[in-house]
Amino acid sequence: TREGKSAVIFGFFAASPRELGFIEKQYARNGFTDVVVVPSVISRVARPSGWYKVFRDNAKLGRAHPTLARHFDVAHCMSGGFLNLYLTRGAGVPLSCDTLLLDSTPILPKPAAFTTFARQFVRDAGLGPLVSLFPRLLHLTLVRLRWAVTAVRLRAQHRVARWTGREGANPYRDIVTSW
Repeated sequence: TREGKSAVIFGFFAASPRELGFIEKQYARNGFTDVVVVPSVISRVARPSGWYKVFRDNAKLGRAHPTLARHFDVAHCMSGGFLNLYLTRGAGVPLSCDTLLLDSTPILPKPAAFTTFARQFVRDAGLGPLVSLFPRLLHLTLVRLRWAVTAVRLRAQHRVARWTGREGANPYRDIVTSW
C-alpha cells in the first residue's frame, strides 16, 4: 500500500463513534493518511423523511461540500452506508472513487429491501416469534403506505415553504414516521 491514500467510510446503522473510530484506525494502520468518516444515523437514513433531509442538506452544499466533494481512493459503504452514498451523490456532491467497497448487503431505497432487512434484524435480536406473528405481506404493505404518506407530506410541506418564501426555515418535523 502506498502512502497518502484517501478513504471515505459511510458507516453502518447505529455505529457508535467508538466503532467508527476503530474502522478509521484500521485504515490508518494500512497506510491511509486521509480518512473521512460519515455516520449513517438511522433517523436520517432509514426512512423517507430522513432521505429527504440528507438529500436537501447535501444539495445545498453540492460542489462546495467541505469534506465529500472530491476524489477518494476508496469509498467504503457499510450496511446502511450505501444508501447514504446514494443520497449524497444524487444530491449533486461530486464524490468519486477508484474503488467502491460494499461491506454487508447494501440497502437500496425500496420497501421490499427495507422490510427484508428489518425482519432479519428483529430475528437476529432474538425476536423471531414476533416476526412469525406479523405476516411479511402486511409488514411490506404498512412500509409502502408509510413511505407513500411521508412522500406526499414532504412534497406538500416543500411546496408550501417555497410558496411562502420560507424555504430557509425548517418545517420538516417528522410526525408521520415517528411510531
